[in-house]
Amino acid sequence: MITLTNEEYTAVVTLARRGQTTVEEIVRLEAFFLDIEKRNNLKRYLLWIQWQEADTPLQPTTRFPEKWPPEYRRLLERLDRAIASADVDALLSKEARKPVTVLVTQDPAGVVGWTTYSAYFG
Repeated sequence: MITLTNEEYTAVVTLARRGQTTVEEIVRLEAFFLDIEKRNNLKRYLLWIQWQEADTPLQPTTRFPEKWPPEYRRLLERLDRAIASADVDALLSKEARKPVTVLVTQDPAGVVGWTTYSAYFG
């Protein structure tokens, strides 16, 4: 038996994701972690956040959702409670300058289920 703190477990999940590049790999890894979480009575909340900057046009190579500028996309995860709008607001105030068209999804691969921030938390 191995015991990890929530912070250590989150770090393991984050490090494991770094090598996953395809949707299939991400889905397979997520299923692996969901199985671990179920066996340990743990709930991980996940939310991708992406935005545009009001004063910066998107690059011509941008293709939503497959190819989004990484500087305008972040992943939030929590083990202690569901992600709240205040968490997203705090992330945006730290990471963005003039965020517009803020979208969120619970899809670990960041491909499907994108909805507006206001609709998700509305």
